[in-house]
Amino acid sequence: MSRIGIFGGSFNPVHCGHVRMAVESREQLNLDRVDFVLSYNHPLKAHDDQLPFATRWHLLQGALSGMHGYQVSVLERIFPGPSYTIKILSLYRRRYPEDELFFILGAADLVSVPTWQEGLRLIEYAGLAVVPRFGVGLQETADTVAQSWPDAVRKSSTVWDFSSGTSLHYLDAPILDISATDIRRRLLQGKSVASLVPFCVERSLGPLLPLLRQVKS
Repeated sequence: MSRIGIFGGSFNPVHCGHVRMAVESREQLNLDRVDFVLSYNHPLKAHDDQLPFATRWHLLQGALSGMHGYQVSVLERIFPGPSYTIKILSLYRRRYPEDELFFILGAADLVSVPTWQEGLRLIEYAGLAVVPRFGVGLQETADTVAQSWPDAVRKSSTVWDFSSGTSLHYLDAPILDISATDIRRRLLQGKSVASLVPFCVERSLGPLLPLLRQVKS
């Protein structure tokens, strides 16, 4: 049985905060691998808000190059319709029925999970690996669990067990509040994004300025 991390997002573009979230999750949860699931049709973002799928895929591949145990998955690309997380996790559960799955997300995203498409059912398919982000931390995580899954059992200050057999782990990780929107804005203003994105991504973004100008900020 393998332990697989699933990290979904538009990665528009991928940045160092994304990569570090995956690394912290893999190390702290002893994951065999982390799959970055690149969304094709994000339900909350218009197509003109995003770089082309092929461009985001290329940048993500470059960011993970040479990193053993981290890979890009486009599993949801072959299925029609919006890239709902519940759909992605159900696909993974069907494909890997014997493996232990963990969905990786920031604490700020966890707070909004109850508003997602069947968001409260995510724990039926995978555990949750929650990373502090954008000033949202352990207290907000605890409040969200209490309100959304009142039957969850708090095993420690940072771990909750769900009746579905999965669990939530709040990770002790550095807070890297980097946003893709800010990166795009900096590039369009002619500012450096050094250390905000992997070096290979930084190199690739320069020639993409004409595309970036077409993307809403």
